[in-house]
Amino acid sequence: RMYPPFYLFMCETKEDDTVCAPGNQVKIKKGTTLVASLYETNRDEQAWGEEKTGFPAHEFHSARFDDKGAERFIPFGAGKRACTGQSLGRLEGNVMLSRLAQDFDIVPSDDKGTIELHSDLSIHPKDGTVRLKLRDKSVNTTG
Repeated sequence: RMYPPFYLFMCETKEDDTVCAPGNQVKIKKGTTLVASLYETNRDEQAWGEEKTGFPAHEFHSARFDDKGAERFIPFGAGKRACTGQSLGRLEGNVMLSRLAQDFDIVPSDDKGTIELHSDLSIHPKDGTVRLKLRDKSVNTTG
C-alpha cells in the first residue's frame, strides 16, 4: 500500500461527464486524460487514517486490512478495467514476500540507515539497490 510499484492510473474520457467532489462539481470534456495517483490515494487520511482504521495513514499496520480496509486497497485498479492478472500477481507476491520475510531484512545498500526513494514509471530506491540481510535465527521474531 505504501509504495505501489505502478502508482499512476490514466484513462481517457469517452464522453462529456460531470464528477462530484464534496461541495464541488467538475465538468470533464470528452477526450480528457484523467490521472489518479495510487501513491497519494494510499496515504489519504480520510480513507486510511486513524478515524477509519485506528492507525495513522502514513504507517503500515497489517491489522488495517482485517475489516473494510481491503476495499480501499486497489493496486491493480478496480471495476471493469482492473488488471486481469491481479489474482496471479497477488498470489506470487504473497508467496515471494512471505518467503523473503521469513529470513531477511531489507536494509539500505550504503549503510546510511534510510532508503531514499525515487519515482519515474515506478517507485524504487534512488540508487536502484537494497541489500537483503539474513536474520539472526536465535532472535525470536514471533513475539
